[in-house]
Parts: sequence; C-alpha cells; structure tokens
Amino acid sequence: MNLPTSDTDFYQNLVSLLSNCGQSLDSQVSVAFFLEALVNTLPIGYACVWVQSTASSEKCGGRMDCYYLLSQQPSQKDEIACLPEDHPILQWMEKDEVVIIPHEDERMRIVSPNQSIEGGSTVLFRLNAYGVLKFYCPEVSLEGASVMIQAYKMAFHQFAKTLGGSLTFERLRDEIEERQFVERKLLQAQAESHERERLFRIISENAKDV
Repeated sequence: MNLPTSDTDFYQNLVSLLSNCGQSLDSQVSVAFFLEALVNTLPIGYACVWVQSTASSEKCGGRMDCYYLLSQQPSQKDEIACLPEDHPILQWMEKDEVVIIPHEDERMRIVSPNQSIEGGSTVLFRLNAYGVLKFYCPEVSLEGASVMIQAYKMAFHQFAKTLGGSLTFERLRDEIEERQFVERKLLQAQAESHERERLFRIISENAKDV
C-alpha cells in the first residue's frame, strides 16, 4: 500500500479511515476496526494501541498509572504489554502529540524491543488523554511519515474522540454495575437481618409460653 498519488486516492483513504472510527461502544472492538482499516488503507505494516488502565481493569494489576495493550494488527506481534508511567514512550507523549522515529534511531530499541526493524519509520500518536497509537511504516521515510501524519491527522483526531467515548461508556457501565452489585448485597443483608429478627421474636414468644 502506497501513499496517495492523487486527490481522489487521498479522499478515498480518508473516508475509509473516518468510516471505521467508532464502529462499536466496545473499545477493543472499535480499536480493532480502526487498526485493520489503517493497515489496509495506508502503507503501514503494523499498528497497536495502548490505553490508560482503570481501577476496575484487570490489566496492569488495576493500577491507574500505566497503559496496557488494548489491540494490535496483525495480532501475532510480540508487543509491549504494559507501559508504566515512567516509560519513555509516555514521557515523550507528554511533550509532543506526534513522535516519528526512523529505523536507525536508537529510540527504536525502546519502542520495539521485541521486533526486528530493518527499515522505514515508526510513528507514535497521542490519543488525547486516553492512549497512544503506534504504527510502523516499513517503506516510509521520516519525511514521508511526517507528510502522512499531516494528511490524515483529521482521522487520527476523530479516532481519539471515538476511543474516548467508548472508554467513558465502559467506565460508566462498570460504575453502574458495581453500584447495582452493592445495592443487591445491601438488600440481601437487610432481608437476612429481618429474617433473623423474625425468628428471634418467634423463639422469644415460644419461650414466654413455656
């Protein structure tokens, strides 16, 4: 897949990416749709997304100061599973929305420690406060990757917004489910308490009759 050579190609690619933003309220499903479109539409060989962990998440031990791997395309790659808060990737993302790393850059060993990179460039894109998008362009130079980012920034920003919507929906859903669980437990405890009181009264009344 090459960079677009005409306005028609550009708009077709842009429409393809935008149409695959927010395909599901399930964040993992939604991200998977977008990553697949990204790899199939642009000259990208691999892409993944890390998102911030939450207290209710089983990832990263429930820690909220790290980011965990939500989805990748293709899925067979040996990717970093969890980014602690002091990881260089997160530190770079605090300063810049976009970081482009050519294959000969020493930072590549940090970004892709488990993968063999022999050419091209890797891009890191901050998804607002929700996560980090990473993708590898095996045949695109630093300059080419910069041009691609500028051309399709609208799609990346829209993806960030829809990801935020999915994560917010899931957080609210989890909070509601937790509150309902607590309410059920409280009602159960109250019912058991009333039953014990009823039995105690019966025993007390029987004892008086004796």
